Amino acid sequence: MDMKINCIDEKLIPAYAHNMDAAFDLRASGEFVVDLDTDNKEVNLDFYELKPMERILVKTGLKIALPENCYASIRDRSGIAFKNGISTMGGVIDFEYRGEIGVILVNLSNKVFRIEKYDRIAQMIIQPFKHVNLTPVEELGETTRSSDGFGSTGLK
Repeated sequence: MDMKINCIDEKLIPAYAHNMDAAFDLRASGEFVVDLDTDNKEVNLDFYELKPMERILVKTGLKIALPENCYASIRDRSGIAFKNGISTMGGVIDFEYRGEIGVILVNLSNKVFRIEKYDRIAQMIIQPFKHVNLTPVEELGETTRSSDGFGSTGLK
């Protein structure tokens, strides 16, 4: 299956690291949207230092045309998530979106995390989807689990 991509810089073109990987890496373009609580100030930098509990929108310089009936999911890179506490927020790219892909990163650690231009910051999985008819009903019906949720199966 083919997917058309448009990239502002050949160093930002995504690629699968290994032949059978489910996701390909997204890189930082050097354009960051900071001051999320004010005017969404965009800055172009060679690096950005993400403070503890701070979030930022990192632009990737990448636009995509997804295959029909597919969406893209932006996910954490496990290494920077585990080692540095960096996680993605949001992350669903719909079929008809054609704008630049941005990645929301949040620093959940107590240390500053440096994001440099061209760093691999997240990964993207392309997945098929199905549309369903949303049908309002009075009751959903019972199952063996029913409404048992968080912690219902215990720890051991």
